[in-house]
Amino acid sequence: MVRGKTVIEKIENTTSRQVTFSKRKGGLFKKARELGVLCDAQVGVLLFSNTGRLYDYSNSNTGYTTLYRSICLSIYLS
Repeated sequence: MVRGKTVIEKIENTTSRQVTFSKRKGGLFKKARELGVLCDAQVGVLLFSNTGRLYDYSNSNTGYTTLYRSICLSIYLS
């Protein structure tokens, strides 16, 4: 049996929205990690929550993550 088309819309309940964000953030970072391992690629993910908190993932050991965090934070705040 095929599922129907799901409508994507904002979740009004703040608690439910935060729980959904946390779960989807974990799934996104897991997929980024898998992509890096399977394809031997350098992967980086920067994610801002609705409160402005920055979450990041990088599979490379270089200092680029810190640089990207500061650049993206300055862009987000401007």
